[in-house]
Amino acid sequence: MSDEKLSIEMMLCIVILIVYIVLAEIIEIKRVDFIHESGVAVFLGILVGLVIKYGLNQTVAFSESSLFYFIIPPIIFSAGYTLKKQNFIENFSYILMFGLVGTLLCMMFLSYLIVGASHIIFTGESSSMRPDQYDCMLLAIMLCASDSVAALTIIKKKDYPKLNSIVFGESILNDAVSILLVRTVEGYILATNESAAPSTPGTDDTANDDVLKGRMLKSENFSLLSSDGISILASFCFMTLFSVLLGVLFGLLASFISKNVPTLRVHPAREMFLILLFAYLGYVVSEMIELSGIMAIFSCGMTMSYYTIYSMSQKSRKGSQLAVETIGHAAEAILFVYMGVSLFSIKVHQMSIGFSFLVLFAAFIARAISMVISYLMVCWCTEQIKLNQFAVIWFSGLVKGAIAFGLSAQISPEVSENRDFIMGTTLSIVLVSTIVLGGLMSVFARAVGLDKEKEMLRRIYASFEKGSKKEQAEAIADETGQSDEEFGDDIRGKILRMKSRAINFIVTFDRLVLQKYFGGATPEDEEREREEEEVEEHEALRIFAERHRSDFMTADHDLNDNKGKIFSTRRFLKFPFKLKGEENSA
Repeated sequence: MSDEKLSIEMMLCIVILIVYIVLAEIIEIKRVDFIHESGVAVFLGILVGLVIKYGLNQTVAFSESSLFYFIIPPIIFSAGYTLKKQNFIENFSYILMFGLVGTLLCMMFLSYLIVGASHIIFTGESSSMRPDQYDCMLLAIMLCASDSVAALTIIKKKDYPKLNSIVFGESILNDAVSILLVRTVEGYILATNESAAPSTPGTDDTANDDVLKGRMLKSENFSLLSSDGISILASFCFMTLFSVLLGVLFGLLASFISKNVPTLRVHPAREMFLILLFAYLGYVVSEMIELSGIMAIFSCGMTMSYYTIYSMSQKSRKGSQLAVETIGHAAEAILFVYMGVSLFSIKVHQMSIGFSFLVLFAAFIARAISMVISYLMVCWCTEQIKLNQFAVIWFSGLVKGAIAFGLSAQISPEVSENRDFIMGTTLSIVLVSTIVLGGLMSVFARAVGLDKEKEMLRRIYASFEKGSKKEQAEAIADETGQSDEEFGDDIRGKILRMKSRAINFIVTFDRLVLQKYFGGATPEDEEREREEEEVEEHEALRIFAERHRSDFMTADHDLNDNKGKIFSTRRFLKFPFKLKGEENSA
């Protein structure tokens, strides 16, 4: 490639990203419902692909190594480093069930549904194109990886904190789980191919035929509930555990250095550089030893946000969060543009439109069943979510992203001879779900009754009844410190009692031991963060009140707060929407 063509491509990509940022902001301001920013990025990527292929006469090639080493890590690290820990911990039960158990169940149900779909579509002369059970299982795992960008543009953190944290946490976790599952299943398939290879030498064609016959025989007899399926699950659990531990280890190393080398505080740039290096080192080491780099860098980011950040100077603390968030957002934009460009690297003749749509419909069913089962497993021992919130979580997981396509692109021919078919099927589903389902996200949210105005009114009512955030925090602390007798003697009470004791032990051990060596939030830090959240909350409520004042003056919108109490929105006009410092100036 000449320097001139490279310069043109670089200029084109930069211009496209600038256009993406401007269009995303316009969509945000104008509240455009039929498309979201990730859909815009995909369209722009398709435009770039057209220019490269037909304008510059070059072949567009998808580089999965670039995706998994330079684009995905900043996004996942940003998610862990900027995570609101309080919301994540409060909703951890749902995140774990939907993101881990739900993904495993969805993979199992979807695998069998895809096998059925292949028998419906590929019959007669086309039966030779039918994927075997291994291919169907790989395709199912890839389609379990969801993209939450469309949902999170509707379910904003400031408007729906609980729902936002569940959707965000589940998306990150099921991406990591999908990547781990693909790696585990690929290892199993390669081992199966080796065992099917002939022990005596022969021609290459004969050896390949023997491998294919052995693979086909094992594939037809394979079951996720068999000993082979249990072996895959055990390997997955092993990789998950050690990936998380490795990420935590690198996060603690960075925290230890940051706390015990105080001279770093006068060099904010070095502090920031140290954080990025340790995070990426954890990712690379995890990939080298065939663990999950995604899981490692996410847990590393969470560890750093809990320990390292509080040993940094105030300037570095705020600057690092902004820098990491900026890098993550930029990588996310590049990711969706990259996915649009990659459309021209697919062999269209290897795709089956009918099969793709049938698989997409099967994904609807599999996700619904797996989520219902996961919800029933957790709802009886934690605070229940509403039906419309459950529906939004379900729909958000139907939007597939670039992770799914990236996983299909990194499949080697040794793992599957139907690699091009899997890539084509995955890309078609990803594009349809990103553009169509992502665009319908806001329509679906309104259809199930997810109303921002009502949500804001509930929070205003809560502010009336419970007072300041500080009082609410004290009330929560009182609840978590309740005696064992208050839990009851039934099964639910026993589980809650065990949960409370475990939390108290972890918190005590963290404060007395871990924070001594690795740093952490002091009471002053916690109080400052609580005050900042209170200011943000009051600001959001006040802006909402001012924007809707005329509506509330002409109509009496009553709100039932689920406790049988009625709160009139006329009354909330008297609510003292004042930030700290305004009381003295009033």
